[in-house]
Amino acid sequence: MSHPRYATALPAALLFCLCVVAVPCGAGSAQPPEDRAFTLSYAVGSRDAAGRFMGGTELRNLAAYQGKLYAGVGYWEDRPGAEGRQGAAILVLDAPAAAWRVEHVFDENLPGGRKRDFAISALQGVTFTTDGTGAKMPQPISMLLASSWDLTGATRIFTRDDASGAWTAVTLAEDRPAADFLPQIRSLAAHRDRQTGIDRVYTPKDFEVTRIMRDIVDLVAERNGIGVAA
Repeated sequence: MSHPRYATALPAALLFCLCVVAVPCGAGSAQPPEDRAFTLSYAVGSRDAAGRFMGGTELRNLAAYQGKLYAGVGYWEDRPGAEGRQGAAILVLDAPAAAWRVEHVFDENLPGGRKRDFAISALQGVTFTTDGTGAKMPQPISMLLASSWDLTGATRIFTRDDASGAWTAVTLAEDRPAADFLPQIRSLAAHRDRQTGIDRVYTPKDFEVTRIMRDIVDLVAERNGIGVAA
């Protein structure tokens, strides 16, 4: 069903986005200075300074958090070599000139030797300024969240304790995996509900995600001086 707010508030914002991505880069475009050129930052099959293996068949997540860059690597369709079977891992780059290192490996084994978590499906840093009732907290609380491809079919969110570096799992659902489908979370988003004032984290499984879209439309309308229907 179409929404009247989309018909008035969004086109201007979408047109702006299209204009940004449609700017051509012709042969006469200025070249970036050498200090801004791309250089290789990470190559699979290496080890960090502590000797921990860093591999992966894919790196599908990057998240900036508290001045560091985190990456989620997985082993979909992996054919292990001498390193053996590996579980999904989160790597971290402490500074632009630093070397990548292993932050955490999800290495729980299933019967038969397969790793329970074989890919990082979502990785996101979030900050909460309210508690669950909407009351403002004395100071903001930030945390790094992750989710994985779990061969048992469970949907879990992992949270990092910044003080200890430990990761704790919270189970949201326990579904049965199908032959051609594995339940999973592909993205995480922090959002403050404009009606309740509560800071929340949403996943694509949350039906209330439509409320986020309403807030986005309201915000675009406000910034463009467009009235919206109640």
